[in-house]
Amino acid sequence: MPLAHGGFIGAAQDGNIAAATREDYAEAAVAVLTNGGHEGKTYELAGDHSFTMKDLAEAVSGWAGRPLLYSDLPPSEYRKTSGSTGLPEAIVDLLVATDVAIARGDVDSNSHELPQLDRAEHAGGPRGADERAEADRAYKKDCDKNSNHYVSIFVFASAIPMPDKH
Repeated sequence: MPLAHGGFIGAAQDGNIAAATREDYAEAAVAVLTNGGHEGKTYELAGDHSFTMKDLAEAVSGWAGRPLLYSDLPPSEYRKTSGSTGLPEAIVDLLVATDVAIARGDVDSNSHELPQLDRAEHAGGPRGADERAEADRAYKKDCDKNSNHYVSIFVFASAIPMPDKH
């Protein structure tokens, strides 16, 4: 939608987002699941470089080869505009709650645990694709035999309170 309409809308103000790539999160999960010493620990996983929605619009503009803007709206206007697109009310609630949380600073972090977990995975030297695939197969086989292996992944959204609709 941003490319079709020339920009992004939201209610994130100048709040920072400490996101990371799916690959970074996956590698951290592999490190925790395949190396000992993580039992009972909780990690706050965040990207090294925070960005704002305005920064995102500028980056997408560069990739798209045309200008895209970020228009910040009050949460009530963002809700009204998003609701008028035909999105389900629950999705609109999630979008608004997420942007309010971004504006409040809830999705910014100076945690450096993500790269530390990635380094821990590679402590014995870089693993090749074949070695990673074999480790993944061995872990999956072990999990199939032992039903007491559980993994819980919590994301920022789990701590974001949903706003009142009024």
